[in-house]
Amino acid sequence: MSILNYDVVVIGGGPAGITAAIETASAGARMLLIDSGNALGGHFYKQLPAQLAGKFDALHEAGQQELRAKLDALSRNSVEIWCSTQVWGIFHGAEATFGNGKDNADDAFTLYTENPDHPQRVVQTRALILAPGVYDRPLPFPGWTIPGIITPGGTDFIVKTQGIVPGARVVVAGTGPLQMAAVTTLVDAGAEIVAFLDTCAAGDEWWRLPTALWGQWSRLIEGATFLRSLLVHRVPFLFRHAIFRALGTPETGVTGAIIGQVDAEGKPIRGTEKTLDVDTICVAYGFAPSIELTLHLGCAHDYSPRLCAHFPRHDDRMQTDVPGVFVAGDVTGVGGKGLAGLQGQVAGISALERVGRLSPESANARRAQLRPSVEHESRFGAMLWDRFRIRPGLLDLIEDDTVICRCEGITAAQIKAGVADGAHDFRGAKIRTRVGMGVCQGRYCYSNVAMLLARAHQCSVPEIGLPHIRPPVVPIQIKNLFVTS
Repeated sequence: MSILNYDVVVIGGGPAGITAAIETASAGARMLLIDSGNALGGHFYKQLPAQLAGKFDALHEAGQQELRAKLDALSRNSVEIWCSTQVWGIFHGAEATFGNGKDNADDAFTLYTENPDHPQRVVQTRALILAPGVYDRPLPFPGWTIPGIITPGGTDFIVKTQGIVPGARVVVAGTGPLQMAAVTTLVDAGAEIVAFLDTCAAGDEWWRLPTALWGQWSRLIEGATFLRSLLVHRVPFLFRHAIFRALGTPETGVTGAIIGQVDAEGKPIRGTEKTLDVDTICVAYGFAPSIELTLHLGCAHDYSPRLCAHFPRHDDRMQTDVPGVFVAGDVTGVGGKGLAGLQGQVAGISALERVGRLSPESANARRAQLRPSVEHESRFGAMLWDRFRIRPGLLDLIEDDTVICRCEGITAAQIKAGVADGAHDFRGAKIRTRVGMGVCQGRYCYSNVAMLLARAHQCSVPEIGLPHIRPPVVPIQIKNLFVTS
């Protein structure tokens, strides 16, 4: 078996991963940048296919200019890039599965990858930077699996990468910074926004804005641009509102939405319902960090009550408790592009220190220079997610026939039956119901199942336990499990 060796490998081609790659390569390290997308940029920098160039350029030209500058820097520093590549397993040495990985102080990581053109490439490195980002966080409600329901991230993706407008009459709902951006994207692309629902109150946490936003002039301009677009298009704002039920069938798609008021904890206020005539529902509740690789590596994780999700534990060097594994970007708890880039720099510096390209003194000095900026960006992120925190009361919308695990079609009633049968943690629920055993391997249902189990047992979500991630981490062709020379 032929193994390709690198000083540093970065997984994830968004703002954090690209910045980490530039940082390490500029110091002369031989490094590899791996991304599962067909082009770099991640969720923040989205690129239109060449045949659609010009159709929606005005929506994201500023971001594209930033991306082009970063791609030029990658090229100047001779960074090797593998796009459309999945990392399906990371092992300790060439054979043993990594387990808890805590004894990897000096040994290399062996990565197994799959790519349509190179299905069996194996990589070895002593420093690994994980920047896999996040995905939109759904919360189940009656009818949420009907065609025509899409997340803000999905909306942004199909408009900006394919030039497709998902619907004519759209309601945008949920909570999180992408909701307002999704409204702007949709109205600029020609859709009518029937209503914009936010589970927050209008004044939640805004008293902290002056401190959090001081010096964040680009964010102020961006926010003002979004607000202007909403006002120009007369988009109705409804605070402390949520989608109670989607109307329609799998055959017709969405034909309407029942909305209503919620209280400060997200509990639906019955009797406030009204029906909207829409053909598309754009909804999500913040983000969930993409932690399958850090779980696979045995890294410790902490729980964020604001996100109602876990993220990998790390120190101020961006190193996890597994020596040589560093994290950067929104996977660390969602802080936005600015913080992601700074964390990518810090992770790159720390990786260079690990492989001997930087002395501890130099690395400490460079991290110290970045620390004030990191802390400033972190304050903004904390304010943002205190406002946009998930309200657990929204789980009261779930009915017995509401699907919780889309991949396996598992309903809330089946989860309840599993609890009655003795399921006290996620593994117990999985064994009894098959929840989390589909294609997504629990990425989208785990957090919601954990919240339901915690509610049933009157305990905290961390007590429910995390899922066990084993290779292959992502679906691959069976033949690629058997790597040959």
